Amino acid sequence: MIKKYLLVVALINLCLFPAVVYSADSESSSSKAAQDDAVKKPTTTLEQHVAVLESEIAELKKQEKKPTASQASASVIIAPYLNIDALAVVLLPTYNEDILLLKQNQRLQNQVLKSNADDKSIVDHPLLEISGKVEGQAYVRNGNNSGHTSSIDLSSAELAIAAHINQWVTSLVTIGYDRNTGYPVNVSSNRAFIDQAFITLGNFNQSPWYGTLGQKYLPFGQYNNFMISATLPQSVGRTRAPVLQAGYQHLGDAGLYGNLYVFKGYTKINSSNDNINRGGFSLGYEFKKNATSLDFGADAITNIADAQGMQGTNGTGFEGFGKGSDNEYLDKRIPGIDLHGKYRLRALTFLAEYTAATKRFNENNLSFNGHGAQPQAFDFQAGYNFSAWQKPSSFAIGYDRSWQALALNIPQQRYIAAFNISVWKNTLASLEVQHAISYPGSDTASGQGIFVYPQTTHNINQLTARFGIYF
Repeated sequence: MIKKYLLVVALINLCLFPAVVYSADSESSSSKAAQDDAVKKPTTTLEQHVAVLESEIAELKKQEKKPTASQASASVIIAPYLNIDALAVVLLPTYNEDILLLKQNQRLQNQVLKSNADDKSIVDHPLLEISGKVEGQAYVRNGNNSGHTSSIDLSSAELAIAAHINQWVTSLVTIGYDRNTGYPVNVSSNRAFIDQAFITLGNFNQSPWYGTLGQKYLPFGQYNNFMISATLPQSVGRTRAPVLQAGYQHLGDAGLYGNLYVFKGYTKINSSNDNINRGGFSLGYEFKKNATSLDFGADAITNIADAQGMQGTNGTGFEGFGKGSDNEYLDKRIPGIDLHGKYRLRALTFLAEYTAATKRFNENNLSFNGHGAQPQAFDFQAGYNFSAWQKPSSFAIGYDRSWQALALNIPQQRYIAAFNISVWKNTLASLEVQHAISYPGSDTASGQGIFVYPQTTHNINQLTARFGIYF
């Protein structure tokens, strides 16, 4: 097409203006030099014009192989929730999302290199990927202190912006929605906030090592979940903080993974909290072959009191260590551990997790039955994937148990089941039923000197329906 265009222009020039040859590309220095030559030395010789044309065509061919300014600028695409299908969102973790991004960046690089083998520099072109979700839910509850209650709410909303800067640098920013910023909860108290924002350096095509800097959910616990409600281990241990992290991820079907990280904690042992004073590590092994996979590991953190469920309990009385400047002062740090496992055999998936404080809190900070509390929680789930009405579906049952966690506003036991179905592409409908058993009325607890008492009703039943879209 370019050749035809230039030949037509050349013939017109030869017929109308034999003394001048115009360049098709004013930015090309070689073409401009040729054009200046033609202007300074008028000629009607056809061979000279053809020589100029051939020079311009050769220059344009070179430019076609190089990305133009518009091609080199960041491309923007929309991919359903970081390229995860709707049913898989059920088990999408909020830990190690930097690894998820690096694996996605690796796939993008491989696809681009496969289709553009002659130009490997294209993998350094920036790419902006926008994903997100909106989830609404309604529930009916019977048996708590208020008797029968029901509600409809926007349970979750998130906008995720993943930036693939080049083959070594990726970044993620997620903007979340928080409906628990005031009491009682109403529209005026809701807010949007930066949930995660971090930069990751790594390239799984080149090395299994990577590093992450920024605010993210720490690799303490996995909290995989088929249900709508958060697991009790998540309520005890999930932690989000600004962090510096170094990690290793095996690149095959089986191998080790792990990381070390440091961060500045929220709780204080003395009047000063101006230094990086917390850390942790995780180590695990995973295996994948055909329809079978196994993943298990152990995590540790130097102070479990920095966990979200301890910083804010969403309960009355003791609202958490993060509610009030004086509440953050502790007598000592309380390390935490997390043991987790996931096993999949064809359509069946089994999940198990245990999160615990390894020492007792000082009874003035967190107590249970007159002694320093040592909160612990366990979760077990079994899920089955199948097709219902020719739609991807799953059904799961689970059991949760906690110990000495009365002050954290979570039940002592919970039996739970959920059904999930993706009726339309990039959507997910879920129905959950749970039976929770509160701590006995004879138990007592406190947080920072504020007493917490068990629910007056021992058994609580709840039916929850949720519908989410993922884009």
